[in-house]
Amino acid sequence: MTRFKLTIPKPVIIGLGIGLLLCVGSFAGWLITTKVESPGGDKQQLQAVLKKLERHIILPAGDDNPTLATVSDQTKLKDPFLAQAKNGDKLIIFYKAQKAILYRPSLDRIVDIGPLFVDAAVSEVNGTKIAIRNGSRNESLTRVVEGQVGQTYPEANIVDTGSASRLDFPTTIIVDLSPGQTKSNFAAALAQVVGGQVGIMPVGEPKPTDADILIIIGADLK
Repeated sequence: MTRFKLTIPKPVIIGLGIGLLLCVGSFAGWLITTKVESPGGDKQQLQAVLKKLERHIILPAGDDNPTLATVSDQTKLKDPFLAQAKNGDKLIIFYKAQKAILYRPSLDRIVDIGPLFVDAAVSEVNGTKIAIRNGSRNESLTRVVEGQVGQTYPEANIVDTGSASRLDFPTTIIVDLSPGQTKSNFAAALAQVVGGQVGIMPVGEPKPTDADILIIIGADLK
């Protein structure tokens, strides 16, 4: 299964790349940036496409703000997930479910479905302060996660490592502690890098005083 790589700069979206026409939501480019046009009736268009998709598959639940894009120039497509895309195809991104669907309205067929790989924008990563706390009984996992984060995002700063308030966290959690949660895309990207999930600050866990993002390692990491 081919995964779809999405780079999302926040909070300002400048352009949409690889021949996709933005329709709904915050959506951004890969390698080639073109002018974005947003026609009227976008929400109606999205709902119409979702209704058609529901005839074929069960859509992700709890995602009330999927993103819709239209392939406007298939010759500019660079992502492997879009290798079979044609002009007029619809790309639907379910951000919360981390799923991408490529749909062809002309044939009323789903061309491809794949997982979404979120790559945070450089502007969101640079200088971000990350704290890592080990909430498992495997002490070596701290070094493993620290290495994964440092290798993938050297522009970020790991400011603190240590143990969590308890050592029985079942899952690995990534918490966006930034004011206004402006690091949400980076938190989602980190969740994929370390194999965790984005969550909220656990009850009873002290909040780091100098960190934008907190990673709590759970027993699910091996």
